[in-house]
Amino acid sequence: MAFFDVRSIRLPSGIPPRLKSSFGGWQISKSAYPLGYLASLDGMRGLMTLAILAAHTRLDVFKGAAILMDVFFAMSGYLITSILIADYKKNGRIDFGKFYYRRFTRLYPALVTMLLCFVAVCWLFSTEFSLRLTEALVGFFYLTDYWPILGGGAVKYTQHLWSLGVEEQFYLFWPLPFALLLRRFGMSWIVVAIVLAAAAAVVALRFYLLQHTTSYFDVYLPFHTRADSLLIGCALAIALKLVTLDDYPRLANVLAYSLLPLTILILIGIFTLNHMLLSYYYVCPLLGSLAGAIAVTAAVQSKRTFMHAFFEFPPFVFCGRICYGLYLWHFPILLMIGQTQNIKLVVLVGWPLSLIMATLSYYLIERHFMRARQRWVTPEYPVNAEPAVARVAR
Repeated sequence: MAFFDVRSIRLPSGIPPRLKSSFGGWQISKSAYPLGYLASLDGMRGLMTLAILAAHTRLDVFKGAAILMDVFFAMSGYLITSILIADYKKNGRIDFGKFYYRRFTRLYPALVTMLLCFVAVCWLFSTEFSLRLTEALVGFFYLTDYWPILGGGAVKYTQHLWSLGVEEQFYLFWPLPFALLLRRFGMSWIVVAIVLAAAAAVVALRFYLLQHTTSYFDVYLPFHTRADSLLIGCALAIALKLVTLDDYPRLANVLAYSLLPLTILILIGIFTLNHMLLSYYYVCPLLGSLAGAIAVTAAVQSKRTFMHAFFEFPPFVFCGRICYGLYLWHFPILLMIGQTQNIKLVVLVGWPLSLIMATLSYYLIERHFMRARQRWVTPEYPVNAEPAVARVAR
């Protein structure tokens, strides 16, 4: 199954024809999206990002919301591996320089802007400016996931950047071994098996660490304990190049309609589990990544289901477009306002301010660099393939 087929581009219903070429302010064109565009994936990311905002507003209510990060990681692994496969199929090799250039221009400009604003605010108002400057530098180098484990200082307002650290380390680690696997075995089920075996090894390592640690940070934050979710997404991307779901309509329907019970289970987990307990990490990360893989598989199939209509709700799609900036900005904003202990103020001021800053980030910074890199590098895959946390996106 092709990653995305331009002929199957789907936009949310109810959009006037004159806007369909520029929905939400971005052009849907073959030059910009030669592999096509699916609004449902953006809607999925947008909805999950809003759920993360809700969790960071009242973490005592959404104690198990960390499971959403594993969903994001699986989506990120799928998207990045699909990008690498597209490059490999077109050129017979992976262009590492082009890949890293695109990752750098997609991620760093918005991150640097947020960190500069954060440092400026702390310089003006914080009594702990040296600590805040340190945590900004740690975030700049994508080391937030390892900083507490290595005995670094307190990371307070930018601790959410741990997930971006996990993804950036994945971007650095994954392309070379994947290229070597493709050179040795080609696009084959052997590669899928090797990637899944690597994911199983990460799960085994996490089980081992759970028996020898008393701190949930040792398994919650670092790349080497969260890589199984990313690798499951990678395996999915390869598998969907080897099999076409259109040839298995019953399986496609099962995947699509399994989303509702999966969503219910995830919601139960969010409200009843506690990610600060070590027992959480025995099963929940794996369940989250499997849910993410199933959700992506259902979204990219050609047959439309109720799920597509739900995720293509325009506000969800818009939040998906700005999800990287929304993830970057929301945490320091909500945490600073949250010091007032006024939840209403956090919601009524923090949420709109986060959305405003994310929108400005997307239209004034992120889109500018998307266009700039199109002039320098011929696009061969969607320019909106940002991290899923964000991306926690991605």
